[in-house]
Amino acid sequence: MPSTPPANPNPVPQPPVAPASPLREQLPAAPGALIDVYFPHALGHSAFQTSAILLLVMILGGLAALAAIALPSLFPAALVTIPVAMLITVFGPLLLIGPLLRARNRRRGEVIACTVARDGIGPAMTALCRAVRGWAAEHGCISALRTLLSVGHQGLTLRIGKSEEARPIEPLIWPIEPRPLDEAYTSLLDDATGAADATRVHGKMTSLAHSDLARVIRRNVRRKGGWWLILIFVPLWAFNVLDALARWRITLPAVLWTAALVAALFVGPIRGRAAEQWFIVPGGMVRRKASPFQKRWSLHLFERSKSVLCAVRWFGQSWLILVQDGHETARRNATRDEVTLLLRAWLSPLPPPPVERLSDLE
Repeated sequence: MPSTPPANPNPVPQPPVAPASPLREQLPAAPGALIDVYFPHALGHSAFQTSAILLLVMILGGLAALAAIALPSLFPAALVTIPVAMLITVFGPLLLIGPLLRARNRRRGEVIACTVARDGIGPAMTALCRAVRGWAAEHGCISALRTLLSVGHQGLTLRIGKSEEARPIEPLIWPIEPRPLDEAYTSLLDDATGAADATRVHGKMTSLAHSDLARVIRRNVRRKGGWWLILIFVPLWAFNVLDALARWRITLPAVLWTAALVAALFVGPIRGRAAEQWFIVPGGMVRRKASPFQKRWSLHLFERSKSVLCAVRWFGQSWLILVQDGHETARRNATRDEVTLLLRAWLSPLPPPPVERLSDLE
Protein backbone atom coordinates (compact mmCIF):
# COMPACT_ATOMS: atom_id res chain seq x y z
CA MET A 1 0.00 0.00 0.00
CA PRO A 2 1.28 3.45 -0.75
CA SER A 3 2.10 5.37 2.33
CA THR A 4 0.25 8.55 3.19
CA PRO A 5 2.49 11.60 2.86
CA PRO A 6 3.09 13.34 6.16
CA ALA A 7 1.18 16.53 6.84
CA ASN A 8 3.05 19.76 6.40
CA PRO A 9 4.01 20.91 9.90
CA ASN A 10 4.22 24.55 8.76
CA PRO A 11 1.24 25.21 6.47
CA VAL A 12 1.35 28.42 4.46
CA PRO A 13 -1.53 30.67 5.50
CA GLN A 14 -3.91 31.41 2.64
CA PRO A 15 -5.30 34.93 2.14
CA PRO A 16 -8.96 35.23 3.02
CA VAL A 17 -11.36 35.12 0.09
CA ALA A 18 -13.69 38.09 -0.13
CA PRO A 19 -17.32 36.97 0.03
CA ALA A 20 -19.34 37.45 -3.11
CA SER A 21 -21.86 40.23 -3.19
CA PRO A 22 -25.22 38.83 -2.01
CA LEU A 23 -26.97 40.96 -4.64
CA ARG A 24 -24.95 39.47 -7.46
CA GLU A 25 -25.68 35.85 -6.57
CA GLN A 26 -29.33 36.21 -7.60
CA LEU A 27 -28.68 37.62 -11.10
CA PRO A 28 -27.88 35.68 -14.27
CA ALA A 29 -24.18 35.46 -15.01
CA ALA A 30 -24.53 35.55 -18.79
CA PRO A 31 -23.43 38.95 -20.12
CA GLY A 32 -25.87 40.70 -22.40
CA ALA A 33 -28.92 38.80 -21.11
CA LEU A 34 -32.28 40.58 -21.06
CA ILE A 35 -34.40 40.21 -17.92
CA ASP A 36 -38.14 40.71 -18.43
CA VAL A 37 -40.09 41.89 -15.39
CA TYR A 38 -43.86 41.72 -15.86
CA PHE A 39 -45.85 44.59 -14.37
CA PRO A 40 -49.44 45.13 -15.57
CA HIS A 41 -49.65 48.89 -14.95
CA ALA A 42 -47.99 51.92 -16.50
CA LEU A 43 -45.27 53.09 -14.14
CA GLY A 44 -45.73 56.81 -14.76
CA HIS A 45 -49.43 56.93 -13.93
CA SER A 46 -51.30 56.23 -10.72
CA ALA A 47 -55.01 57.07 -10.70
CA PHE A 48 -55.13 57.15 -6.89
CA GLN A 49 -52.13 59.44 -6.58
CA THR A 50 -53.35 61.77 -9.34
CA SER A 51 -56.81 61.98 -7.76
CA ALA A 52 -55.30 62.76 -4.35
CA ILE A 53 -53.10 65.53 -5.78
CA LEU A 54 -56.00 67.05 -7.74
CA LEU A 55 -58.15 66.96 -4.60
CA LEU A 56 -55.40 68.71 -2.66
CA VAL A 57 -55.08 71.36 -5.37
CA MET A 58 -58.85 71.96 -5.34
CA ILE A 59 -58.93 72.24 -1.54
CA LEU A 60 -56.01 74.68 -1.42
CA GLY A 61 -57.45 76.63 -4.32
CA GLY A 62 -60.82 76.89 -2.60
CA LEU A 63 -59.21 78.04 0.64
CA ALA A 64 -57.18 80.66 -1.24
CA ALA A 65 -60.30 81.92 -3.02
CA LEU A 66 -62.25 82.18 0.24
CA ALA A 67 -59.35 84.02 1.88
CA ALA A 68 -59.14 86.47 -1.02
CA ILE A 69 -62.87 87.19 -0.74
CA ALA A 70 -62.96 87.44 3.04
CA LEU A 71 -59.70 89.37 3.46
CA PRO A 72 -59.07 91.30 0.22
CA SER A 73 -56.77 93.76 1.95
CA LEU A 74 -54.19 91.01 2.61
CA PHE A 75 -53.79 90.14 -1.08
CA PRO A 76 -52.22 92.44 -3.70
CA ALA A 77 -54.50 93.33 -6.56
CA ALA A 78 -52.30 91.46 -9.05
CA LEU A 79 -52.85 88.18 -7.22
CA VAL A 80 -56.64 88.45 -7.35
CA THR A 81 -56.78 88.26 -11.15
CA ILE A 82 -58.01 84.94 -12.49
CA PRO A 83 -54.91 83.88 -14.53
CA VAL A 84 -52.49 84.60 -11.70
CA ALA A 85 -54.75 82.95 -9.14
CA MET A 86 -55.02 79.84 -11.33
CA LEU A 87 -51.25 79.62 -11.72
CA ILE A 88 -50.67 79.95 -7.98
CA THR A 89 -53.43 77.46 -7.17
CA VAL A 90 -52.17 74.78 -9.56
CA PHE A 91 -48.40 75.13 -9.44
CA GLY A 92 -48.08 76.16 -5.79
CA PRO A 93 -48.95 72.72 -4.34
CA LEU A 94 -47.00 70.95 -7.11
CA LEU A 95 -43.85 72.85 -6.19
CA LEU A 96 -44.22 71.48 -2.67
CA ILE A 97 -45.30 67.94 -3.56
CA GLY A 98 -42.70 67.32 -6.30
CA PRO A 99 -39.54 67.44 -4.12
CA LEU A 100 -41.22 65.32 -1.44
CA LEU A 101 -42.18 62.60 -3.92
CA ARG A 102 -38.71 62.60 -5.51
CA ALA A 103 -36.96 62.24 -2.14
CA ARG A 104 -39.36 59.49 -1.04
CA ASN A 105 -38.92 57.50 -4.25
CA ARG A 106 -35.12 57.79 -4.12
CA ARG A 107 -35.12 56.25 -0.64
CA ARG A 108 -37.50 53.50 -1.67
CA GLY A 109 -35.48 52.68 -4.77
CA GLU A 110 -32.26 52.33 -2.79
CA VAL A 111 -33.89 50.19 -0.08
CA ILE A 112 -35.76 47.87 -2.45
CA ALA A 113 -32.65 47.33 -4.61
CA CYS A 114 -30.99 45.86 -1.53
CA THR A 115 -33.69 43.16 -1.28
CA VAL A 116 -32.59 41.45 -4.52
CA ALA A 117 -30.48 38.96 -2.53
CA ARG A 118 -33.53 37.85 -0.58
CA ASP A 119 -36.32 38.06 -3.17
CA GLY A 120 -34.60 37.85 -6.57
CA ILE A 121 -34.49 40.44 -9.32
CA GLY A 122 -38.04 39.89 -10.61
CA PRO A 123 -39.94 40.21 -7.31
CA ALA A 124 -37.68 43.07 -6.19
CA MET A 125 -38.29 45.10 -9.35
CA THR A 126 -42.02 44.38 -9.16
CA ALA A 127 -42.05 45.66 -5.57
CA LEU A 128 -40.11 48.73 -6.74
CA CYS A 129 -42.73 49.47 -9.40
CA ARG A 130 -45.54 49.20 -6.86
CA ALA A 131 -43.70 51.44 -4.39
CA VAL A 132 -42.76 54.29 -6.74
CA ARG A 133 -45.56 54.13 -9.33
CA GLY A 134 -46.94 57.54 -10.26
CA TRP A 135 -45.34 60.96 -10.16
CA ALA A 136 -41.54 61.02 -9.88
CA ALA A 137 -41.34 57.24 -10.40
CA GLU A 138 -38.22 57.61 -12.56
CA HIS A 139 -36.24 58.92 -9.56
CA GLY A 140 -36.92 55.68 -7.67
CA CYS A 141 -35.81 53.61 -10.67
CA ILE A 142 -32.62 55.64 -11.12
CA SER A 143 -31.79 55.24 -7.43
CA ALA A 144 -32.27 51.47 -7.72
CA LEU A 145 -30.08 51.27 -10.84
CA ARG A 146 -27.30 53.24 -9.12
CA THR A 147 -27.45 50.89 -6.14
CA LEU A 148 -27.24 47.80 -8.34
CA LEU A 149 -24.38 49.31 -10.33
CA SER A 150 -22.46 50.17 -7.17
CA VAL A 151 -22.38 46.52 -6.09
CA GLY A 152 -21.05 45.29 -9.44
CA HIS A 153 -24.03 44.58 -11.70
CA GLN A 154 -22.57 46.06 -14.87
CA GLY A 155 -24.33 44.70 -17.93
CA LEU A 156 -27.74 44.32 -16.27
CA THR A 157 -30.56 44.95 -18.78
CA LEU A 158 -34.19 45.16 -17.63
CA ARG A 159 -37.46 45.49 -19.53
CA ILE A 160 -40.54 46.14 -17.40
CA GLY A 161 -44.00 45.92 -18.93
CA LYS A 162 -46.95 43.67 -19.71
CA SER A 163 -46.25 40.05 -20.55
CA GLU A 164 -47.86 40.39 -23.99
CA GLU A 165 -45.48 43.25 -24.82
CA ALA A 166 -42.34 41.17 -24.21
CA ARG A 167 -41.20 40.82 -27.80
CA PRO A 168 -38.24 38.51 -28.43
CA ILE A 169 -35.05 40.47 -28.99
CA GLU A 170 -32.57 39.38 -31.66
CA PRO A 171 -29.24 41.12 -30.98
CA LEU A 172 -27.52 42.69 -33.97
CA ILE A 173 -24.66 40.52 -35.17
CA TRP A 174 -23.18 42.85 -37.77
CA PRO A 175 -21.41 46.19 -37.29
CA ILE A 176 -23.42 49.35 -37.88
CA GLU A 177 -22.67 53.04 -38.05
CA PRO A 178 -24.08 55.23 -35.26
CA ARG A 179 -27.74 55.68 -36.10
CA PRO A 180 -30.25 58.02 -34.43
CA LEU A 181 -32.79 56.36 -32.16
CA ASP A 182 -35.78 58.04 -33.74
CA GLU A 183 -38.93 56.46 -35.14
CA ALA A 184 -39.34 59.31 -37.61
CA TYR A 185 -36.54 57.85 -39.74
CA THR A 186 -37.90 55.74 -42.55
CA SER A 187 -35.85 52.58 -42.00
CA LEU A 188 -36.13 52.37 -38.22
CA LEU A 189 -39.40 50.42 -38.12
CA ASP A 190 -38.00 47.77 -40.46
CA ASP A 191 -34.86 47.57 -38.33
CA ALA A 192 -36.89 47.15 -35.15
CA THR A 193 -38.86 44.26 -36.61
CA GLY A 194 -35.78 42.62 -38.08
CA ALA A 195 -36.67 43.27 -41.72
CA ALA A 196 -33.61 45.35 -42.51
CA ASP A 197 -30.96 43.73 -44.64
CA ALA A 198 -27.24 43.95 -44.04
CA THR A 199 -26.73 46.39 -46.91
CA ARG A 200 -28.99 49.03 -45.42
CA VAL A 201 -27.77 48.55 -41.86
CA HIS A 202 -24.14 48.85 -42.93
CA GLY A 203 -24.91 52.22 -44.48
CA LYS A 204 -24.60 55.65 -42.94
CA MET A 205 -27.21 56.97 -40.58
CA THR A 206 -30.41 58.18 -42.21
CA SER A 207 -30.73 61.89 -42.90
CA LEU A 208 -33.52 64.00 -41.48
CA ALA A 209 -34.63 64.58 -45.05
CA HIS A 210 -35.89 60.97 -45.16
CA SER A 211 -38.40 61.54 -42.36
CA ASP A 212 -41.85 62.79 -43.27
CA LEU A 213 -44.35 64.85 -41.34
CA ALA A 214 -46.68 61.93 -40.59
CA ARG A 215 -43.87 59.94 -38.97
CA VAL A 216 -42.82 62.93 -36.86
CA ILE A 217 -46.37 63.45 -35.59
CA ARG A 218 -46.88 59.74 -34.90
CA ARG A 219 -43.56 59.55 -33.04
CA ASN A 220 -44.34 62.57 -30.85
CA VAL A 221 -47.84 61.35 -30.05
CA ARG A 222 -46.61 57.86 -29.12
CA ARG A 223 -43.80 59.22 -26.96
CA LYS A 224 -46.33 61.30 -25.03
CA GLY A 225 -48.68 58.41 -24.36
CA GLY A 226 -50.89 57.99 -27.41
CA TRP A 227 -53.72 59.59 -29.32
CA TRP A 228 -55.66 60.38 -26.15
CA LEU A 229 -53.57 63.56 -26.12
CA ILE A 230 -55.13 64.70 -29.39
CA LEU A 231 -58.63 63.79 -28.18
CA ILE A 232 -58.11 66.20 -25.27
CA PHE A 233 -56.38 69.05 -27.10
CA VAL A 234 -58.39 69.23 -30.34
CA PRO A 235 -61.86 69.89 -28.82
CA LEU A 236 -60.49 72.54 -26.44
CA TRP A 237 -58.49 74.14 -29.25
CA ALA A 238 -61.51 74.13 -31.59
CA PHE A 239 -63.77 75.64 -28.91
CA ASN A 240 -61.40 78.54 -28.21
CA VAL A 241 -60.67 79.19 -31.89
CA LEU A 242 -64.38 79.25 -32.75
CA ASP A 243 -64.97 81.59 -29.82
CA ALA A 244 -62.24 83.94 -31.13
CA LEU A 245 -63.76 83.85 -34.62
CA ALA A 246 -67.19 84.66 -33.21
CA ARG A 247 -65.71 87.70 -31.43
CA TRP A 248 -63.74 88.72 -34.53
CA ARG A 249 -60.56 89.17 -32.52
CA ILE A 250 -57.55 87.21 -31.38
CA THR A 251 -58.04 85.98 -27.81
CA LEU A 252 -55.39 84.79 -25.38
CA PRO A 253 -56.99 81.34 -24.83
CA ALA A 254 -57.05 80.73 -28.59
CA VAL A 255 -53.37 81.60 -28.88
CA LEU A 256 -52.39 79.44 -25.90
CA TRP A 257 -54.37 76.39 -27.05
CA THR A 258 -53.01 76.74 -30.59
CA ALA A 259 -49.46 76.81 -29.21
CA ALA A 260 -50.24 73.79 -27.00
CA LEU A 261 -51.63 71.80 -29.94
CA VAL A 262 -48.62 72.62 -32.13
CA ALA A 263 -46.26 71.59 -29.32
CA ALA A 264 -48.18 68.33 -28.78
CA LEU A 265 -47.88 67.39 -32.46
CA PHE A 266 -44.46 68.69 -33.46
CA VAL A 267 -42.37 68.88 -30.26
CA GLY A 268 -41.13 65.74 -28.58
CA PRO A 269 -41.18 65.24 -24.80
CA ILE A 270 -38.28 67.06 -23.15
CA ARG A 271 -36.31 65.62 -20.23
CA GLY A 272 -33.31 67.35 -18.72
CA ARG A 273 -31.92 70.83 -19.17
CA ALA A 274 -30.10 70.40 -22.46
CA ALA A 275 -31.09 69.23 -25.91
CA GLU A 276 -29.82 65.74 -26.55
CA GLN A 277 -29.91 63.00 -29.15
CA TRP A 278 -29.36 59.26 -28.81
CA PHE A 279 -27.51 57.06 -31.29
CA ILE A 280 -27.40 53.27 -31.27
CA VAL A 281 -24.09 51.43 -31.64
CA PRO A 282 -23.29 47.73 -31.14
CA GLY A 283 -23.02 46.96 -27.45
CA GLY A 284 -23.91 50.45 -26.26
CA MET A 285 -25.52 53.82 -26.86
CA VAL A 286 -24.11 57.27 -27.61
CA ARG A 287 -25.72 60.37 -26.13
CA ARG A 288 -25.04 63.66 -27.87
CA LYS A 289 -25.91 66.63 -25.69
CA ALA A 290 -25.51 70.38 -25.93
CA SER A 291 -26.58 73.30 -23.80
CA PRO A 292 -27.52 76.74 -25.17
CA PHE A 293 -24.10 78.08 -24.11
CA GLN A 294 -22.02 75.42 -25.91
CA LYS A 295 -20.99 75.59 -29.55
CA ARG A 296 -20.08 71.91 -29.83
CA TRP A 297 -21.88 68.73 -28.93
CA SER A 298 -20.56 66.69 -26.03
CA LEU A 299 -20.56 62.92 -26.53
CA HIS A 300 -20.86 60.20 -23.91
CA LEU A 301 -20.64 56.51 -24.74
CA PHE A 302 -22.66 54.17 -22.53
CA GLU A 303 -21.13 50.70 -22.86
CA ARG A 304 -23.29 47.74 -21.91
CA SER A 305 -20.44 46.07 -20.05
CA LYS A 306 -20.10 49.13 -17.79
CA SER A 307 -23.73 50.23 -17.47
CA VAL A 308 -27.20 49.16 -16.43
CA LEU A 309 -30.26 49.80 -18.59
CA CYS A 310 -33.96 49.73 -17.77
CA ALA A 311 -36.80 50.15 -20.26
CA VAL A 312 -40.21 50.49 -18.61
CA ARG A 313 -43.70 51.13 -19.96
CA TRP A 314 -44.36 54.65 -18.77
CA PHE A 315 -47.83 55.80 -19.83
CA GLY A 316 -50.10 54.57 -22.60
CA GLN A 317 -47.92 53.95 -25.67
CA SER A 318 -44.94 55.75 -24.17
CA TRP A 319 -41.90 53.97 -22.72
CA LEU A 320 -39.15 55.38 -20.51
CA ILE A 321 -35.52 54.35 -21.03
CA LEU A 322 -33.02 54.80 -18.19
CA VAL A 323 -29.29 54.20 -18.63
CA GLN A 324 -26.78 54.51 -15.79
CA ASP A 325 -23.03 54.05 -15.78
CA GLY A 326 -20.35 55.09 -13.32
CA HIS A 327 -20.38 58.70 -14.48
CA GLU A 328 -23.71 59.82 -15.95
CA THR A 329 -27.42 59.09 -16.16
CA ALA A 330 -29.45 59.21 -19.38
CA ARG A 331 -33.22 59.15 -19.62
CA ARG A 332 -35.73 59.70 -22.40
CA ASN A 333 -39.22 58.79 -23.57
CA ALA A 334 -39.47 56.40 -26.49
CA THR A 335 -41.91 54.34 -28.49
CA ARG A 336 -42.03 50.55 -28.26
CA ASP A 337 -40.30 50.18 -31.62
CA GLU A 338 -37.50 52.49 -30.47
CA VAL A 339 -37.08 50.39 -27.33
CA THR A 340 -36.86 47.24 -29.44
CA LEU A 341 -34.21 48.70 -31.73
CA LEU A 342 -32.16 50.01 -28.81
CA LEU A 343 -32.22 46.60 -27.11
CA ARG A 344 -31.15 44.88 -30.34
CA ALA A 345 -28.08 47.10 -30.53
CA TRP A 346 -27.46 47.16 -26.75
CA LEU A 347 -27.42 43.35 -26.48
CA SER A 348 -25.18 42.90 -29.53
CA PRO A 349 -22.14 40.67 -28.88
CA LEU A 350 -20.00 43.09 -30.89
CA PRO A 351 -17.89 45.62 -28.97
CA PRO A 352 -18.88 49.29 -29.16
CA PRO A 353 -16.72 51.58 -31.28
CA PRO A 354 -14.01 53.61 -29.53
CA VAL A 355 -14.84 57.21 -28.70
CA GLU A 356 -12.24 58.41 -31.22
CA ARG A 357 -14.34 57.02 -34.07
CA LEU A 358 -17.38 59.03 -32.95
CA SER A 359 -15.82 62.42 -33.71
CA ASP A 360 -18.13 62.87 -36.71
CA LEU A 361 -21.07 63.26 -34.31
CA GLU A 362 -19.57 66.30 -32.59
